[in-house]
Amino acid sequence: MLIAVGCQLSASFAFAEELNLQSLIDEALKNNREILVAEAKINASKFRIPQAKSLPDPMLMFGYQNEGFRKLYNFSDSPDS
Repeated sequence: MLIAVGCQLSASFAFAEELNLQSLIDEALKNNREILVAEAKINASKFRIPQAKSLPDPMLMFGYQNEGFRKLYNFSDSPDS
């Protein structure tokens, strides 16, 4: 019991100062790693070279439609071919 009383008497009291919510928010925003990384990405994107416009990809198409089922290939036989 004497030890407990001695510990209580020798303990120093820490007085808490009044907390200011806005200063805590500012500190959290300043030290948040996710926000710092996002800001670094935004700043780095300003140095990117914009892409020049390009022409559309060239395409080649060929089609053939067979008329009828009598012959397999009737390219010049039909008047519509």
